[in-house]
Amino acid sequence: MQLSNRLQMAAELVGEGYMLVDVGTDHGYVPITLMEQGKISSAYALDIHLGPLERAAVHIQQGGWQDSVIPVQSDGLQGIEANKIVSPAALLIAGMGGGLIISILEKSLDKVGRFERIVLSPHSDVEQVRRFLDSINIHIMQEEMLKEDGKFYVFLVCVHKEPKEKRGSQAIINQNQDQYNAEELVFQTEWRYGKYLLEHKNAVLFDYLLAQQKTLRQLKMNMTKAAKASDRARNRLLQLQRDLCLNEMALEYYDEAKIFGR
Repeated sequence: MQLSNRLQMAAELVGEGYMLVDVGTDHGYVPITLMEQGKISSAYALDIHLGPLERAAVHIQQGGWQDSVIPVQSDGLQGIEANKIVSPAALLIAGMGGGLIISILEKSLDKVGRFERIVLSPHSDVEQVRRFLDSINIHIMQEEMLKEDGKFYVFLVCVHKEPKEKRGSQAIINQNQDQYNAEELVFQTEWRYGKYLLEHKNAVLFDYLLAQQKTLRQLKMNMTKAAKASDRARNRLLQLQRDLCLNEMALEYYDEAKIFGR
């Protein structure tokens, strides 16, 4: 079974030796591929939509994995009982927005606690996902990023951590501020773009930052002219200035810059 680059990345990050719970499995390609490769012991293929799940069931039958890969119609993790999650277990949630991923995790925190490895790929609101994970004591130990068909995808590989002091401020910079606290800028940059990706100078993130910088500069130029006309435009200009500041902070990691002594 030939996976897209995005699904191949997700499959690789699941690792080996786990029972997999794949939320939003669609056609079941990832759990089937991992079973074919002998990398997982079994899997639950979860999807809220019956149509894709029926197609996944067909693929599972065709591969002869019906005793090992169980399709379940489920809203997030709610369709699987906690005692079905057998250690060591891995959770994969990919192919949906960050807000929905947060909602899925928040509704089933007792089940989330049973997974030794958690792989997430939010298509939006990645910063909010990072902040949420930190708030429930889940540590992002690795991040990857790829570009496919003109779109950028981020992958977060997570493990549980003991409750302790947070690694950084949870505060979000007020877009109306003209001056930003230097330390807060660092934390905000890392929440937005990923501390791991920045420190490892991820090449795909670098391409994303350059493309984003070009867009932000053009928007700022256009909005500067419009800002004289309305308060709304002025507020939008302030937000663009903040976003451009964070973008430039992120690019400094690739210039070997020592950011505030770090």
